[in-house]
Amino acid sequence: MNCICGCKGRTLSPSIFQQIDVSRYKACPVRLERKKQEKSARKAAAKPVVLQPAKAAPSRKAVASDVAVAEPMDLSLFLRQNGLSAQDLYDAKGAPKSVYSAEMERLGLTLAYNVTPCAKAGHRLRNKYGKCVQCDTRQLGFNSRASQPGYVYAAHSRSSNLIKVGFAADVERRHGVLNSQQYAGANDWRLFLSEFGSTAGRREIAIHKALKKYAVSGIFYKWDGKLQEAREVYRCPLETVQRTFSQTK
Repeated sequence: MNCICGCKGRTLSPSIFQQIDVSRYKACPVRLERKKQEKSARKAAAKPVVLQPAKAAPSRKAVASDVAVAEPMDLSLFLRQNGLSAQDLYDAKGAPKSVYSAEMERLGLTLAYNVTPCAKAGHRLRNKYGKCVQCDTRQLGFNSRASQPGYVYAAHSRSSNLIKVGFAADVERRHGVLNSQQYAGANDWRLFLSEFGSTAGRREIAIHKALKKYAVSGIFYKWDGKLQEAREVYRCPLETVQRTFSQTK
């Protein structure tokens, strides 16, 4: 098995980042084999947890009681650290995302448990969009900001030919941050769309979904001394993004 990017199977770090071909890193066979072995090791080390059977149409009080007994301590700690409790959970055992998402929306609940474990680490907490909130705690922010007023914006970098779509309460400040951070390795971001809405976060999610096939991944940049992966970036004509904005109003 040959390395195609120069990583030689090593975990990415700022020093190694300078030595490799970043464009080929994500598809490198040696990297993929290392990730596979790490995943196997995590599974082998994980202790099985037996969840109590879910009751039909449980009350929120009953859900809180079940979770306290069934879930491991690290999950309780995760909830406390993020200002949540078992009262914020929906028991999604056996329910597909389309069902538990609609029920969570109706009941005003934040997270679903008893869901299919995430592929990355086996976590069992997801938001109503089916995203693992333990792997990426930013997803907790998506829950709350979906109903918040703000701006949905689109910025274009001519040097990288990338488009960044996001949500911001202060869009001018966000524009400055994109360039000062050299987000996705570019410092020539230019806002070409910025629209205010009372539920801008919800609209942002709809736009991301519509642009999914144009999404670009595997782009890293260094910020605050750490490597970060650029998210919510796309490569497509500006007109495509403009049309998507119009269609999601």
